[in-house]
Amino acid sequence: MINVNIRYKGKELSTILPKCNDELSADLKKAGIDLPAEKLKLRSSAKEQYLVGLYTNNPLDDLIIDRLCNNDNLFELNNLCGILDNVADHDLIFKTILCSDARCINGIKKLFADHFMEFSDKLVLNTHLEEKPATFNVKKCVIEKAIAVTHKNFEHISRFPFMSLAFLERNKDFMYYMMTRKICITAFSSMISILVMV
Repeated sequence: MINVNIRYKGKELSTILPKCNDELSADLKKAGIDLPAEKLKLRSSAKEQYLVGLYTNNPLDDLIIDRLCNNDNLFELNNLCGILDNVADHDLIFKTILCSDARCINGIKKLFADHFMEFSDKLVLNTHLEEKPATFNVKKCVIEKAIAVTHKNFEHISRFPFMSLAFLERNKDFMYYMMTRKICITAFSSMISILVMV
């Protein structure tokens, strides 16, 4: 957890990260700070009308604070803390960041993009099935590669989804399963239909 103190035009806010983004926005408004969390840079300069102070007793959070850059903002830090706070092995996260040259929140996120979908720069498909068996759990899927196919081929794939297809054979290395996410290929036609092959 990171303690945050913000001074803005004579007003002050003390809060703890991570927290729900809506709650963070409400805290800012309640304290009379009319800047959104996305606009509050963590390394504020003398020309800005606010000052942000960050402190913690946790070595991992202390390392994160040390690696912040001028462009990092309160919204990004809150999201980063929210995800890393739920990780069981803080020592591994700490060692990975410590041994890296990451010097901003985006750099830290790139270190863990293969482990957390939230940090990936790839498209994530998170479907909601209206009518499904109660025991069927839908999981998020990262779109590793999108392949354009003719509408005729797309319809054929839609009718026979388990048929062996040449384009899937050529790209099967892109489809794999990790503990934290599924990786898949998406085929689409000019009709904007999407078919996920996993």
